[in-house]
Order: sequence, then structure tokens, then C-alpha cells
Amino acid sequence: MHAQSLRKLERGSINRTRITLVNGDTIQRFTTTLRHPQPRPDRFYYWQGQDRIQRNAGGYNGHLLDGSYQLTDRDDHLLGNGALRQGLKTGTWRTWRPDGSLASTSHWRQGRQRGRTIAYDANSRPLPIAAPPKHSPAAPNAAAPVVRWWQPAYWKIKLKRRRATRAIPAPGSAPVTPAPMPKKKSGSKKEVLPPVTPKQAGS
Repeated sequence: MHAQSLRKLERGSINRTRITLVNGDTIQRFTTTLRHPQPRPDRFYYWQGQDRIQRNAGGYNGHLLDGSYQLTDRDDHLLGNGALRQGLKTGTWRTWRPDGSLASTSHWRQGRQRGRTIAYDANSRPLPIAAPPKHSPAAPNAAAPVVRWWQPAYWKIKLKRRRATRAIPAPGSAPVTPAPMPKKKSGSKKEVLPPVTPKQAGS
């Protein structure tokens, strides 16, 4: 087991190259690999070319960064560090201010960020993250659900619209009062005779 681990380290050291780049007031220290994996179109690859680190989505044209990455100033103050694997960010990445206070942290896995970037104040305390709105407004062009005629909701909507059209008068017209309902006619009226007195009955 020990011999196998040593051979693995030897192969890794042969395939890697340690590089130091000085850009103005900053110094970058990283390692590159000679391997050329098939790039993924949805990942950003970091590679070294023309004495600087470049980044491309779904491709590269140089030696991919592989291993630890470190960013410092000329006074050797640590400004950032992280790790890459075949050009893709992995693990935890941190940045610092020149005074040594922590600025931000982020977590990566195979070139994709996991979670949000946490920012810190001057005392290296995490800043509060604004909570997203509970109820997001509906899309303006969202399609309304289709209600079929055999569903009860269809008849409820139709009855509601019919009542609304009856209740709302036409613009510019006086309010219409409902006409009284006509009384139902009973059968033919019977002729009422005057009362008969006894004298008229004897004559």
C-alpha cells in the first residue's frame, strides 16, 4: 500500500508543473496538469496561457489548473486560496482583505457552486442574507387553466357572469326597477245575484 501511494504521488508530480505568476501587485501560485479531459459545455475551465490565467466555458486552450491555488500580494499577505481539479473549481474558496479580515467564502464541486457566497464584514462576521419574497407575483403571460363545460366550475362561472350582467345597468341610463309580477288569472268570474227578499219571493 505504501509503495502504491508513492507511485501515485510520483505520477502526479510528473504530470503537474508548479507555476508562479506576478501580475502587478499580486502573485499567483498554482499547479497545472498535462491531462486533457473532455470539456463539458456547462462548466467553466481555468487554464494557463500567455503568462496569465484564463477562463472559458466548455473549452480550454492550454494547461489546465490542477491542485492548490493561492493569491497573495508582494508583502506575502494572503488574499485568496482554493483548489482546482482538471480546471474545475472544487472545495472551499476564500478571499481576504489586505488587513487580513475574511471577505467571502464559497463552496464548489466539479465546477459548480454549492449554495450561496457568504460575505463578511470588517470584523469577519457573516453579513445577513436577504430572504426571498414569500409570494412571488405570477407571470404576466401565464396561461389560465382551461375549464371544460362538464365541470362544475364552468357552470359556476357562467351563472356568476349572467348575474353580473343583469345587475349592472347600461352606462347613461336610469336604474331599471324590476316590473311587478302579473297576478295569475283565476277561472271565469261567476255572476253574483242580488239577495232575494221575502216579498220578491212571494210575488
